[in-house]
Amino acid sequence: MVDRKLVAINNKSRQVQDEVLDTTDLIEAAKAIDRNCGADSLLPRYELVDYEDLREDRDDGYFFYSVPLGFDIDDGSDPTNADGAEFVGTVKATYQI
Repeated sequence: MVDRKLVAINNKSRQVQDEVLDTTDLIEAAKAIDRNCGADSLLPRYELVDYEDLREDRDDGYFFYSVPLGFDIDDGSDPTNADGAEFVGTVKATYQI
């Protein structure tokens, strides 16, 4: 039984973007998030990068945290401070605009 999910924080807005339940692969999670908001039509390329390699307000991408399944992204809580939260990794997205 899965008792955790991935929560993505958008690099540019520094807000929670979305959650992903069915994968632990960060590239697949980024693809799912972009599909949910329609950004997949911009033909994105993804790469795993270090936390420091995403420049705030300049690069598109996501910071991923693993949080307990009961964490609610809609109540405004910060996943980085959630009980049991773990930083998982960072994905940079480059869109073909």
